[in-house]
Amino acid sequence: MDGLVRRRVSLGECDRLGVVDQATRDPLRAAEGADLIVLCTPIGRMRETLDRMLPALKRGAIVTDVGSVKSPVVKDLEPLVARAGGCFVGSHPWRARKRPARRRPGAICSSTPSVW
Repeated sequence: MDGLVRRRVSLGECDRLGVVDQATRDPLRAAEGADLIVLCTPIGRMRETLDRMLPALKRGAIVTDVGSVKSPVVKDLEPLVARAGGCFVGSHPWRARKRPARRRPGAICSSTPSVW
């Protein structure tokens, strides 16, 4: 599993924590060959991040997000992913408190319909 990071310091943090097999700052490398891409960026950066990954999107890949709102994200990203041969499925992680989901084994994540 590859992880795309923005900051150089995050490369070492990911390695130290073991949260991904390979951390990279290259969006094409992060997307290459992936069956599933999870966008974990601020909503205002999702389109920019996805645009940089689309040339490497594998046909049939699933792209999802963990943003806090769905309607604008799905309306914006779903057509881009579809044109690139993938499938966008909006999702929403549920957390009882403001703490990272990785600390909550069994945390729930809901997928959302794309009916517009």
